[in-house]
Amino acid sequence: MDNKQRYFQTQSFIDYNPYESLKKGAVATKIEMADIEPFTRNIKSSILSSYKGGTKFRNNDTILARITPCLENGKCAFIQTLPNESIGFGSTEFIVMRAVPGISIPLYIYYFALSPKFREITIKSLIGTSGRQRVQVDVLKNYCHSLPSLSVQKQIVSILSSFDDKIEINNKIIANLEAQAQALYKSWFIDFDPFQDGEFQDSELGMIPKGWKIGLLSDIIEFNPSEKTTKNDNFFIDMKSLPTRGFIISDISKKNKRSGMKFRNNDVLIARITPCLENGKTGIVFGLPDEEVGIGSTEFIVMRGKHGKQLSYCACTARNDKFRKYAVSHMNGTSGRQRVSASSLEEYSIVVPPALILKAFEEILGNSFQMMENIRKQNQILAELRDTLLPKLMSGEIELPDITED
Repeated sequence: MDNKQRYFQTQSFIDYNPYESLKKGAVATKIEMADIEPFTRNIKSSILSSYKGGTKFRNNDTILARITPCLENGKCAFIQTLPNESIGFGSTEFIVMRAVPGISIPLYIYYFALSPKFREITIKSLIGTSGRQRVQVDVLKNYCHSLPSLSVQKQIVSILSSFDDKIEINNKIIANLEAQAQALYKSWFIDFDPFQDGEFQDSELGMIPKGWKIGLLSDIIEFNPSEKTTKNDNFFIDMKSLPTRGFIISDISKKNKRSGMKFRNNDVLIARITPCLENGKTGIVFGLPDEEVGIGSTEFIVMRGKHGKQLSYCACTARNDKFRKYAVSHMNGTSGRQRVSASSLEEYSIVVPPALILKAFEEILGNSFQMMENIRKQNQILAELRDTLLPKLMSGEIELPDITED
């Protein structure tokens, strides 16, 4: 069957910012910009909140960031978890894109929003003052693009979704491994569950296992270890690549840069500045060759085990709620630019376990963290394949048969 490309204004197959009604004060699912991960189909978190204003949407809508730098960073998501066909709401900086029944398919609109050509149009349409530019929706509505038949749209969605479905399964595995690591850390070093049958002794931090002692985090972890690089082209991690949840850093690239915080493979990075510290930006450096020194934001603090391999202890401590509250409470500086110092974190009081306990903890969790890294690599390959196919499918460069359905 003839599969010749047909061109339409996007407003003919996308309903932009469709009208929805939600009463003031009504409790509904709220999605903030921070809940959207770049180039990630599913939304990681949301809350129930009283509606006071904001963009409204339904399941099967696509929400696209309309403000810089969120748009350029790839913040775009597909809504599919609202309960009972309810209306959700979120940031006023979202553009809602809805499929037109009988003409376009919801997930096709999501992948269309991520296509390089459409992203180029949206970014070029930005207007406003520097740092607060926003997309001109009318430019998007009038943009002309080819639209394949519903049959071909379904095939495109099937191909691209297969990659995202696998990535989502992998992310759930990673999240489960992360939760298990944190639970084991709490069990061993906070609740002392495995040691309850032994003797305990009193301390300034309460009852602790006999043979353990009260000390400082600097007894186990080295902060901002001295490193040098003579190269100009180094592995680089910026602040936006640090996750707000979990341990997996989203992007490590090469950059012509020698200044900044320096780290090695298996170091833990934690943001020291507001709001990044409060938001939970923390991650493990994976993927660097062992001999390489990486460069990162000057707003990072680097954590490294002092006594052999202590990646698991470092990572779980950095994610521990009590430690993070301590770090936030020790920030100093002017409002909006407060920072915690490495020296303050060094003074964090802990119960220091015997070296054999630390070694055993690492032996148990070492494989889990390596598995997380292996899955991250697999996800990276899947995302690269998806992103390679997406523009070719959207442009018709890869031609699919137009199958007439009975």
